[in-house]
Amino acid sequence: MAKRHRLSPNELERTLAARGYAATMSRRRFLHAGAGAGAALGLPPLLLTGCLGDGDSTPSGPVETEARTLFFNFAHEDLGSTTHHLVLGRQRHVLTRTRDKPEVLVEARRTNAFLRGVPDGQITHHLESVETPTAAVQLAYVLSGADTGAGTWSMSGMYLLVPPAALRQAHAMAAIGQQPQLLSAKRRRYGHGIAQSAQDLVDEHALMDTNDHAATLVGLHPELLSAEPVSAAYLQLRHIAPSPFTAALGQDIAALGAAQPQATPGQPNDGGWATMVPVAGEDGLPMRATMGENAGLLFYNPEWSVRVARGAANAMAEGLRTSKNDVQLGADVTAGLDPAAGASPPSYRGTIWQRRDGVTHLDVSGATQRVGAGSLRYTVTDDTPMNGLRISAKPAPDGTGDASVNLVLENWFLRWLGVYIEFYDASDPPKVIPVAELPPSLTANGAANSTDTALYMGVVTPEFVLYGIPLQSSKLSVTFDFPAQAASAKILASGLGYGAHTHQATEPLGIALTTIFNLIVPTLLLGLGLSESVDAMVKSVAIPVVNAAANEFIAFMADESEGSPNFANMLAIFWRSLVRWMTSGGVLKFLASLIPRLVAFMGGASAAAAITNALPLIGAILQAIGALGTLAEIAETSCEALLSPWTYQTGLVLTHDLSLTLQPDATDTATPEGANLCRASAMFGQGGTPRVLEIPLQGRQRQLALHFPGVPHGGKVSIDASFVQSPADPSQTHRVLGKASTGPVDNTVDQLADVRIHNMLAPIGPDTRYQHKQKTALRPSSNGQQVHVWDASLPAPGAKSGDMPCAGPGDLCRLYDITVRQGTAQGAGYVGYAWQGFSSGVVDCSSNGQSDSGQLANLNTDTTNGGVNAQAGYAALPCGLSQPRLAYSLLAHGSANFYLDPAQRLVRQVQLDPPAFADPRAQRAFGAFNLDSTALLLHPSGRLISIHQESHKMETLQPSDVALSDADALTRSLAQLHAGQGTRPGLLTAPVAAAVSADGVVLVLEAGNGADALPRIQAMDIGANAVQYFGRQPVPYFLRLGAGSAATRTYLDMAVDASGFIYVLSYEGSGAGAVYWLDIYRADQPGTAPVCSTPNVNAGALCVDFWRNVYTLNYEVLASASGQAEPSVSLWEPSL
Repeated sequence: MAKRHRLSPNELERTLAARGYAATMSRRRFLHAGAGAGAALGLPPLLLTGCLGDGDSTPSGPVETEARTLFFNFAHEDLGSTTHHLVLGRQRHVLTRTRDKPEVLVEARRTNAFLRGVPDGQITHHLESVETPTAAVQLAYVLSGADTGAGTWSMSGMYLLVPPAALRQAHAMAAIGQQPQLLSAKRRRYGHGIAQSAQDLVDEHALMDTNDHAATLVGLHPELLSAEPVSAAYLQLRHIAPSPFTAALGQDIAALGAAQPQATPGQPNDGGWATMVPVAGEDGLPMRATMGENAGLLFYNPEWSVRVARGAANAMAEGLRTSKNDVQLGADVTAGLDPAAGASPPSYRGTIWQRRDGVTHLDVSGATQRVGAGSLRYTVTDDTPMNGLRISAKPAPDGTGDASVNLVLENWFLRWLGVYIEFYDASDPPKVIPVAELPPSLTANGAANSTDTALYMGVVTPEFVLYGIPLQSSKLSVTFDFPAQAASAKILASGLGYGAHTHQATEPLGIALTTIFNLIVPTLLLGLGLSESVDAMVKSVAIPVVNAAANEFIAFMADESEGSPNFANMLAIFWRSLVRWMTSGGVLKFLASLIPRLVAFMGGASAAAAITNALPLIGAILQAIGALGTLAEIAETSCEALLSPWTYQTGLVLTHDLSLTLQPDATDTATPEGANLCRASAMFGQGGTPRVLEIPLQGRQRQLALHFPGVPHGGKVSIDASFVQSPADPSQTHRVLGKASTGPVDNTVDQLADVRIHNMLAPIGPDTRYQHKQKTALRPSSNGQQVHVWDASLPAPGAKSGDMPCAGPGDLCRLYDITVRQGTAQGAGYVGYAWQGFSSGVVDCSSNGQSDSGQLANLNTDTTNGGVNAQAGYAALPCGLSQPRLAYSLLAHGSANFYLDPAQRLVRQVQLDPPAFADPRAQRAFGAFNLDSTALLLHPSGRLISIHQESHKMETLQPSDVALSDADALTRSLAQLHAGQGTRPGLLTAPVAAAVSADGVVLVLEAGNGADALPRIQAMDIGANAVQYFGRQPVPYFLRLGAGSAATRTYLDMAVDASGFIYVLSYEGSGAGAVYWLDIYRADQPGTAPVCSTPNVNAGALCVDFWRNVYTLNYEVLASASGQAEPSVSLWEPSL
């Protein structure tokens, strides 16, 4: 999409008017706009049921208050004769100079130990007996130097006032969690020690200074903000006020001084913590307040200085990191989303983050196969929850035919999403069907809000909580008949996010709704002391207005352009509309449905002065979310909006029932002797959630039928089965007795060709040791050139990491990756590997100079024919890269394999039939990651997964269907960030390795930090939602590593076999005395000790194939006559 001119607020209003969005509406006309508007738009019934009557349109009951005496420190300002006012709701209070009435401070110090320890010169003002809410937080600010003639004024401070009772409860929360009390920046500033009691905290909060100002700015980030008083106090006490970054920000604010009116239009001031930018009206002149005690003063938007924004970003990043790991601030919403999960939904009050259990596969064991008529159905290709969203599909029980579909969208992140659907025809490649060509019965209700190609289906709201206040359940359920001319569809859920703009035309609605109802309006409620009314606002204002006039919000974002949304323009339009409604006799041009209802909700005409007073606050939360915007800052947090894509994309495809019959081994007459269980999985070449099947075996069977009902139709499918002897006691030996695999075959028929079982014996138990069987070597060929061979006579590798000198040509420097593609009847098996070394004749891919960079190679796993088949299919990257990563699909077709070019973190293709690495100099890529890669995986769903140790992040990338230019890959196919630093489920601490199981479980090996985070393996899905994979562990999301001195081990790599056994490579000690271990764990083990361990597996990386063969990348160099530096590869097998 071409980048468009960014409109000014005036130009934007004129543009909207030209598009027909400028219809005026008076108060009287608004009252006559009935609920029929929602029905006329045909929005989903679930949203319509959220509309409340006029009786529910205001917050319930008066706000209870208590009298407090507050003190202020403005010693950093040039006070002179300046008068300061505290603006608190509808009231503006004059602050008294302490020197003019010192007895107030004297009296307060009798009972306030904190004030007794603050020097007199640091308590400059006070306000006696001001009424503040007893059970709500309120946002206030101090204006100074007001000149009603010129309309100018300065802003000296902004403060989030928390009730004393909430401070006491927050202190108790820390005690319950057995957390030590922390030293706040304010107490540190005045030489006080840690608050020892709840009363100490209450005393401290009697004084407002630049530390409180700084903490307020930091706490206005949407994911650090709670409108629930106790969690608001807890957040400040535990995660914001003690931060050294908050202390530094407070010092910056003191050094910069009060925010001053803008001196030069369009330019920030040189001084002041912010620049007070006037809000212009339609005539281009600054707007003034016309009512209340601020009448005559200009409306300003305080735009933070660069110094303040940077300081706030540092403090926000730390606060987000620590608060997202604080279990007292979060909730597991799994039970709330899925009542069948068994647990009762927790209380969400006061929580600021939510997590849910992941979904890695669909278990179809015991499912009934559909046969005959009525089996035509559609399903989503990916049933896994992504960042805060899950989309599922099922046949509509009340639909009009076999093609009726019911979609359910669950959203537990802090943003609204506009939901659209694109339909595609059956051509190759599929072409999108324009909305105008879809059946009228499908488009009648949503066409007005649709794009040319995407049909509007509704909106999905935050599901459980908004700023710590619980919300009504609000899953979006949509039912429709799949159009006959479509073969597939793509569900689009769009809103505020980060990354590639893949469907930008669908973004405006979700962005506008998030901006207004999650960012702007809650700030107004905080300023009015109505913070507890967030849920009522959503039910009685947001949902009814969206039902009635979604197009108004799409218009609100008419200035959508590539990149981030223009919050300043949106704020100006909202501000103008709100002021115009309250001052112009009731005529509105824009947001005509929203503003009247919102004003009525906040108290109507009687609250007009309070609303006017609060307007300077509404830009603060937008400044906060904008402060934390660089990739480096995002990488340090688990911020929900910035970890969400602009558009979630989920395929909707036709399903069918898939069957396969397994025949005995050619040398046998039945299933393997001793097998008591068959595990089978279906993997889909076009991506999608794997299906798994477990069949208990009662004795031997002449053949075994596998049935997978309701799987995605089309593309390729690979069905893999293992026959095992699985003991009830996990400490006993587990034996793989047979394997079967279709390899990648066409997924267009219901009955696949029969496949024979391959009998084998691969036991793993307490006595199992892996034995070295083969190792690669270079041998001269008949034409005199050196070729790779497998050599069974060579000993196990003896070299260790210290034996790689990296000093000159022929030396190894570092080992990165090894990965395997299983050999099947459809294709040869290969191992690919990545390393760094000095190789003569290998030039750098970027500079074309001599390379000591990373290299890639591929060789055949066939060890027959004297080992000479290793060279068949040998390939190498034609040039060197810095730190490449490599990932093959174990059982997929030859083109679904990739490597990472680290220069711009671009993903390039590896062809395996025949083998070839895409030359990076051709500048063709299939996508890009945001961060460097510590480990790279290819998931059975077709996504690439990367972990980054330094940022504690996981990324997922759906590779493009076709190769893109490098420039397009960086903008159109960008990976999505997940997780962040922490120890709770769903967060990571120093991930060093990862692997993916046959049923799609992502296993991440966390090295920990040696203190409160010990080495462990965490199970996740591709959205980094934690999975209860380790059922016999105390916390089933984790398997603590108990081999040797686990905390002192250096962990190198991890792999998992088709039966779920986990292979961990590590070493302990250093130098020549280091001992390398291969430890094997199983998911269902009750303890932390490995099932078995093999010492002296001297290698830097490993992988495991379908048959439990282990391949290692060794520290030994293969001596090449041409000066090439390449590591040897070893094959290891379990002892029988």
